[in-house]
Amino acid sequence: MNAQTHQSDAFPRTTRTWIGDQLALGAIGRDEVNRHVMAIYSHPLRVYLLGSSCRTAGEPDEIINGFFASRLDRSSFFDDWQDSGLRLRKWLINALHFHVKEQWREVRRHAGESMPDVVEDESTAHLENDLHRAWVDSLVRESFRAAAASCLDSGLSDHWDIFVRHFVNVQAYADLCTDFDISPAQAAVMARTAAIRFRTAVRDSIARDGVETGEIDSEIQSIMGRL
Repeated sequence: MNAQTHQSDAFPRTTRTWIGDQLALGAIGRDEVNRHVMAIYSHPLRVYLLGSSCRTAGEPDEIINGFFASRLDRSSFFDDWQDSGLRLRKWLINALHFHVKEQWREVRRHAGESMPDVVEDESTAHLENDLHRAWVDSLVRESFRAAAASCLDSGLSDHWDIFVRHFVNVQAYADLCTDFDISPAQAAVMARTAAIRFRTAVRDSIARDGVETGEIDSEIQSIMGRL
């Protein structure tokens, strides 16, 4: 796999605005980008690794942690991603393959060439499907956390509680009226306010993966359908 390959359907750089803006802030922004990538992609990459032939290269968490330590601090890592036109998760998969090969070559150098090399999977389509499902799960969890924090910071903690109790715990609005001293109609409005925060957080996370602007809404619908 070639993590530097340019694709004919390259996404506009405008879809990568958040990462570009963060990188422009220097070390603080780079730390935030790295935090986001590790929060969203640690689990999906682990799922991908466990399903691939690369799982024989070592303990999965050690490989993933070593990969992040090796790649995320490279000054050109995200610039190269933006120029590649790839979804971020695809870019990370390619880079992970390179990392595993590098580490395995180092092991072979010390242990002797008699050790077998890492075997590439003939087909990765099923692995990428598994990674996509894991990515959606991570994205939703991180978006949920971000939306909750946004509501709390804006004094909308009750709105968030009602949203969670209605959409997650499947409680009717009428059952929430006594606890919050509001009408069912007011509860519905408050839940929708929090739902907008959640949808915005999902949209932001999707855009950071390099989804083309015109495809974000359909991606959101797919994710919401999965929920």
